[in-house]
Amino acid sequence: MRCEHDTLTAELPGIPPAPVKPPRTTQAQRIERMGYLGPKTRPSCQHCHHCELSIVHPDQLNELEMRRCKLGDFPVLKGGICNEWSAA
Repeated sequence: MRCEHDTLTAELPGIPPAPVKPPRTTQAQRIERMGYLGPKTRPSCQHCHHCELSIVHPDQLNELEMRRCKLGDFPVLKGGICNEWSAA
């Protein structure tokens, strides 16, 4: 689409005109459009009411943290999510 006051741009027969560039957007607008949520604001098992953190082999060299779902009784990952998620 050409501006009605443009006298410099030539239209060549058989060649389609260049597409119109989309308007520039800010970073905040692009983040909102994609629905991005950071790791601390996204719903995940780590922030779920049903998630239970337990320490396996406390005070030993092979100590580790283990998260389990109390509702489903299975191990979960920090960033996991399920249909039964509820805020802690």
